[in-house]
Amino acid sequence: MIYPNPSVLGRGIKVLREKGIQTEVGLLEQSARALNRPYVEQFAARAEQNEKEVLPKVLKISLAN
Repeated sequence: MIYPNPSVLGRGIKVLREKGIQTEVGLLEQSARALNRPYVEQFAARAEQNEKEVLPKVLKISLAN
């Protein structure tokens, strides 16, 4: 399972591979998703909330100029 945060998406895997460490993605992914479900859902909810908060701020700044 690749970490769901878009700001770090796949970078850890890339670093490991650049160091010559063999990596495989997707092994036991269903188990990993089940284990991490609360975190992933919380992260997604926070990301959605941040989008709702950021857009009005951007519009407010744009309209002020």
